[in-house]
Amino acid sequence: SLMPETLFNIARYLTHALVGVVPETDCPGVSKVNIMYTLARQGKTVEAYKLARHAYEKLQGLILPRKLQEIIDFGSITIRCKPFHDREDLMPVCYRCNTTNPLLNNHGNECLNCKHPFVYSFVSFEVLPLVEFVTDSDISDEEAMLLLKMETVVDTESVQHKEYLGRDAQTLVLDGQDTEGSKDLFMDR
Repeated sequence: SLMPETLFNIARYLTHALVGVVPETDCPGVSKVNIMYTLARQGKTVEAYKLARHAYEKLQGLILPRKLQEIIDFGSITIRCKPFHDREDLMPVCYRCNTTNPLLNNHGNECLNCKHPFVYSFVSFEVLPLVEFVTDSDISDEEAMLLLKMETVVDTESVQHKEYLGRDAQTLVLDGQDTEGSKDLFMDR
């Protein structure tokens, strides 16, 4: 049994993966109705009300078996009493340009702003914090791997700082801007 948020993310992933695809010919056995119904039900459960409302509207435009139609009609009515927004922490964030993206994107599994593709975990179907980068043409693959494996050395000698611990305050002074002994303009009234 999967958690509601995982089912919701799986339905989102499949919805994006099937953009521009005819499931009957390209993906036999995949039902867009089942995907939309899962998106609607689990969207309501995880408080993605705007997306759930959109999924119910799509489902109401289809000719379905009577039993399923009644369930969808009831879900469509009950979703109307919920807020018209999705929970913010569900929104996917592009780790390349830091843009918050909508839960459904007409272009598929990519950022709306920079078009960087989202990479999903196939355990929870959440977006992984991965960013593709390209090395300069004059750097070989072997040299790039060596550079990635190198440890970063921070030169602590070049940064001059002093730390003062007082009874009421802790002060950090950088690059010789020593203010010890000088008057505090805010305290001098």
